[in-house]
Amino acid sequence: MQNDFAESFRYTAGAPGESGGVSGLSVASSDAWTKTDGGYLSSDGSIIKGAVAKGIDVSEHQGEIDWDSVKEAGIDFAILRCSYGWPDDVTSTKQHDKRFAFNASECERVGIPYGIYHYSYAVDASSAAQEARYLLASMGDASPSLPVYYDLEDVTLPYGDATLLGDMATRFCEAVEAAGYTPGVYANLNWWNNYLTDSRFENWSRWVAQYNSSCSYAGSYEYWQCSSTGRVNGISGNVDIDFRIALDSYVSMYRLYNPYSGEHLYTESASERDNLVSLGWNYEGLGWNAPTSGSEVYRLYNPYSSDHHYTMSRDEYNSLVSIGWVGENVCWHSAPKSTGVPIYRQFNPYAWIGTHNYTTSTEERDHLVSLGWVDEGVAWYGV
Repeated sequence: MQNDFAESFRYTAGAPGESGGVSGLSVASSDAWTKTDGGYLSSDGSIIKGAVAKGIDVSEHQGEIDWDSVKEAGIDFAILRCSYGWPDDVTSTKQHDKRFAFNASECERVGIPYGIYHYSYAVDASSAAQEARYLLASMGDASPSLPVYYDLEDVTLPYGDATLLGDMATRFCEAVEAAGYTPGVYANLNWWNNYLTDSRFENWSRWVAQYNSSCSYAGSYEYWQCSSTGRVNGISGNVDIDFRIALDSYVSMYRLYNPYSGEHLYTESASERDNLVSLGWNYEGLGWNAPTSGSEVYRLYNPYSSDHHYTMSRDEYNSLVSIGWVGENVCWHSAPKSTGVPIYRQFNPYAWIGTHNYTTSTEERDHLVSLGWVDEGVAWYGV
């Protein structure tokens, strides 16, 4: 495959089309896809169930992107096209996305987590395996923290053979996983319902395209591509809009602030939240969403300073208990690094109480560092 002549529900002769063929595109309001206190708004004004982050997916078709403006516009993640097809020579650059290296480096510079996708023209398992080799060779120095997706949508693919499609995806995804990345598959609703029906597709992250006010796919999925006609500052013209959808197995983590001591406290308990508010604490809203399983995060209480501490280290937990801290056991879990939302930790070297702050916001992190706090990196990951 030498030419990028994609033909699918999104492309005509390699050029992006207008969202036809994905299922009932609703008329979007001016507030569509924006964030409110209640959550993200859909095109019909309803709240998008389970949406925890807003993103975009881009390729060279978007031209040169001003990623600083994209970041300021509230985009939480991006998925970048890296390559397409399967040239025999994996060192060839002919089938690289011309903007990928720039887009990846810019996402890393401004702090936007990103994933990758490879547009497939494969005809069998062998060519799918070669596509995986080509993608991995095309990534260069990129370090995606989100999944690497196999884009199955072109009309040339063998969509009449579910087993063969499963074989192809297996060869691609196993190679991606062996290289240390989280594999996934992208397709539109019609493909997921009618062609990608092999049970092996349950093994990988799903990214579903359905240009509508909601996604009606009945299976589990991690990302929903909801529109091809989005507008985002920093990008000229239309861009695909995506949402990360938290699975049902997560809990909301509440953030509170004690104005008398300066401590922030984090809890999944609504009753603890409400009790602290009744005592004068300030409720600061949702801190992040945490999975209900995964690596354990422990909470401890210092009875001498009335401060709380959080750690993923069982050894640290036991050590603090041995010197008088009160162990409050597992308080939540961390998502995997490969798919999680980073929770940043900062340390205040001047304080005795409220010495640590935890946030998903790079702006809050950077502001505190400018005031003298110490950036201690990522504490754990949310969903």
